[in-house]
Amino acid sequence: MRQLHSHGLLRGSFRPEAEIATLRACMRRSERWIAYGDGHIPQRQKALMEMILELHHVVSDITGAIGLRIIRAIVAIAG
Repeated sequence: MRQLHSHGLLRGSFRPEAEIATLRACMRRSERWIAYGDGHIPQRQKALMEMILELHHVVSDITGAIGLRIIRAIVAIAG
């Protein structure tokens, strides 16, 4: 590899500035968190249905502000 590079047969790799690299890392992390969180929605719905709480018939999005407030209230009462 070193010999290929010394003869100009390999291009140098692009290294963004530190600020851009940090921004990219943050964006990748937030995308992973969003993707990870989406996998839990069916599990939450299943747990609610097992407790005979069919919240998805009342609220279109159980992960929205209203859905989460209802779930928190249920947990507060049960806990």
